[in-house]
Amino acid sequence: MNDVLGALDGAKAEFYRRVAAPYEDAKIADSGDVYPSLRHALFSGSWFRSLEPAPTG
Repeated sequence: MNDVLGALDGAKAEFYRRVAAPYEDAKIADSGDVYPSLRHALFSGSWFRSLEPAPTG
């Protein structure tokens, strides 16, 4: 049963990678990103820096 579920999960991930992700990228290019500042923050690394604890002392 685990083998079947693993195969289905892999197929789902592959479908998303090949079909859904390019479609989403095309729609972002057409209409703009819903969260442009979030995308910038995630890929620029500033989002990760915001998770660091504030300096003490």
